[in-house]
Amino acid sequence: MANGFEIAGSVLNAAGAIWLLMDGLRIRYNIRAEAGAKELQGILESVGAGKVLTDKKGNSLDSDEALKLWFASYTLAWNRIGLGLILAGFILDLIGKVI
Repeated sequence: MANGFEIAGSVLNAAGAIWLLMDGLRIRYNIRAEAGAKELQGILESVGAGKVLTDKKGNSLDSDEALKLWFASYTLAWNRIGLGLILAGFILDLIGKVI
């Protein structure tokens, strides 16, 4: 008979894998968005308003590196969630096998 922990673990593992797959499929969108942000940044700098772009904390996104880090922060957040789901699934699966 199947153990509920093992089933829940498998479901969480699958959810984590799907979550990471969605992040991987969004990479083309992220690259286009980053290119658009760089283009906007260039336009703003040409009219003398280079410090207009900021993140939620008010940090300026006035350089290419700042933009890359800002876009990378979203990918890192998605990856942490996916990893958390997979880790929780592994723990539940392990508990189900031990019990």
